[in-house]
Amino acid sequence: MPLDALFAADVFKDLHGRACLMPRGELPATWNPATDRTATVWECVQHTARVLAAEDGGAAAAASLVARMGPKAREARLLSERLFLISTQKGWASEALVYNQLAQEWAHLEDVAMALMLWPRLVRRPKVHWPSLAGGPHDHRKGDAFQRVQGGLYHLRRGLTPFVEARMTPRHGANWLHYSSRAQGGLAGAALDEYALLKTMIDNWREVFDEAFGRNEKHRVRNFTSMALEARNATSHLTYRSRTTRRCATSTRCTSS
Repeated sequence: MPLDALFAADVFKDLHGRACLMPRGELPATWNPATDRTATVWECVQHTARVLAAEDGGAAAAASLVARMGPKAREARLLSERLFLISTQKGWASEALVYNQLAQEWAHLEDVAMALMLWPRLVRRPKVHWPSLAGGPHDHRKGDAFQRVQGGLYHLRRGLTPFVEARMTPRHGANWLHYSSRAQGGLAGAALDEYALLKTMIDNWREVFDEAFGRNEKHRVRNFTSMALEARNATSHLTYRSRTTRRCATSTRCTSS
């Protein structure tokens, strides 16, 4: 990459005859890896570290950046680990702390990023009516769609579990699970499934989750949450119907024999 491009990409700062790496605190808060055509892996690391530590940032905002990095996200993770080793060897304690935190958090950020990427796809309304996914003509195609939705819910659960815990714990303490929303008959204190995670977010949106997202994202994420819950409920009902149908068929065969 040409030297001028490195200055333009905010990797270096011009000191009028000298140069230094751009301090994280001076990086533009509006940077978007999805629209920056000259985005570098270095920028991905520095912006993620900046957002993760910012008062108006945090894990959700950092994961949103990771979700928009595309293939550079993996390279950024490797670079953050390498920078931690270099900082440690050089005795740069404050920088080593930053990169150590980033390296430790990156797996969690990837899970949340996966959930953010799957959310719109998961809740996009299908062209067919939900109940028609289980049975009828071209059932194999509808079954594939059903499996994709269930797979999306699995990843959504992995991403939302640490996020919901991180937001609920400061408000309700170690017993935050007792304040979560559950399906009727659910055990208090048990791990949350997809329904409980999404319902907890909706029921505690104003007090807990609203502030986790930027001003331009709040409404969109709130809508996605509601639609994801709708998708989960639809697939749950289909699973129940499918199991009931199989039990009835088995019972009928046994009775006939």
